Amino acid sequence: MSTSLKPSLSSEAGIDHGKAALDVWLSEYKSLREEIMYRMRAADGFAAASITITGVVLGVALNIFLPALLILPLLNFYFMFAYLNQLSHVRVLGDYVRDRIKPRLAALTRDETVFGWESYFRALPHWGFLPWLKLPNAGFMILVSGIALGMTYDKALVLLENRWLWWIGITLTVFAFILWVRDEIRLAWLERAKPVPWTQEPQKQ
Repeated sequence: MSTSLKPSLSSEAGIDHGKAALDVWLSEYKSLREEIMYRMRAADGFAAASITITGVVLGVALNIFLPALLILPLLNFYFMFAYLNQLSHVRVLGDYVRDRIKPRLAALTRDETVFGWESYFRALPHWGFLPWLKLPNAGFMILVSGIALGMTYDKALVLLENRWLWWIGITLTVFAFILWVRDEIRLAWLERAKPVPWTQEPQKQ
């Protein structure tokens, strides 16, 4: 009798172990998903703050004191750096979910379509505003900084006390532009280097 029970006990132990492993991976996925959403909200917050402050500074500059525009390149550099930093963490977390957690869950559930919606969504063409840009908010911040520097060019050269601030602004704007282009190129390359499953050609048997 004990001999006949061995296969069933072994099977039950294997099932329990599989459920425990599944719970662990799902728990980690839930935790990472919450962090991803938190960082995405933070990135959106920095972008919104940049737009709001830009509006306030423009109002002050155009109606009261034009050199106030010189503060925009400094503020937008901070907001853009913080924005890109949050999205960089989101990409790392997303890659971990795709490369580590998804294969484990697919093996445990014997279902290769785990997280199928996320893969499918990533493969869809995006028809939004400027779809070829992955980070349009960062581009907007740089554009605003460039316009502010252009509008204050004459003032900065005439007023000696504003000249150093103008040169700091142009330096930060150029640096921000380099960071933005780097990330745009990196994202475009990653999409080509790591195609999602829905976009891969089926392998010939």
